[in-house]
Amino acid sequence: MLAIIYFIASCFFFACLSATGKYMSLEMHPAMIVFFRNVIELLIVIPIVYIHKKDIKKHFTSKMLWSRGFMSQFASTCWFIGISKVSLPTAMAFSFSTPLFTTITAMLFLKETISYRRATALIVGFMGVLLILKPDGEIFDIAPYGWIFGTVLIWALTNIVIKKLSDSVRPFVIIFYMALTMTIFSLPLALFYWQLPKLEQLPLLFVAAITTLLWQWCIIKAFNKSQITVLQPFEFSKLIFACIIGYVLFDEVLSISGWFGVTLIIVSSTYVTWREHKIKKKSLNTPLP
Repeated sequence: MLAIIYFIASCFFFACLSATGKYMSLEMHPAMIVFFRNVIELLIVIPIVYIHKKDIKKHFTSKMLWSRGFMSQFASTCWFIGISKVSLPTAMAFSFSTPLFTTITAMLFLKETISYRRATALIVGFMGVLLILKPDGEIFDIAPYGWIFGTVLIWALTNIVIKKLSDSVRPFVIIFYMALTMTIFSLPLALFYWQLPKLEQLPLLFVAAITTLLWQWCIIKAFNKSQITVLQPFEFSKLIFACIIGYVLFDEVLSISGWFGVTLIIVSSTYVTWREHKIKKKSLNTPLP
């Protein structure tokens, strides 16, 4: 249960981060938003060096930590560019193909098993996402969604890396290397689009940095306490948060068909999770022969 709470909290903080990035993209290039956010994150977590100095030194040559930083940086840039071009609820809905890729990669690399109930939940949930994307069957410009799709592919791999790291590396160490590596990898593109932030933009950059750290902390804790495939159905809570924030800040709303898709996602995920919990509880109560 605690893992689910951590995971839903991570979804909330991610929605807040996305809204902040979308708002700032009206005046600042996404590459600059990502870079300055990373720099502020690094400044915030520097004290971790003194607290966990042995662990940080121990994992300095970890290929997994550095690879995770590179992938996260690529995904962040794609995501911020994507949400600058499409509505926040729609982008979030499109990103829900992530559980499909994450579940497949979890099965391949982590050897996790997935029941037909979980598989059904993901399939039915994805059908709800399709209703949100194309409620009236019209053809829409797919190009902006290419950035979101790129994010989805990288997220699927990154989730697997985070899961593996959370089993052997302290959360604060993972977060420190995330800030360090993403700052380094975001610098080249930032130099190409260089633009100093205005004074009034600094508080928003701090909000982006803090929500990123909270998002990462919660998702690491969640993955440390549960399997990825168990948590994936709750990924759809991002859409609820995105719809609320999108309406309040950007006057973005979903159609009636879109809300039907959201309902389909929530109901299917909740039902399957309840069934899995019931089966697990029954197995624990069954006496050993």
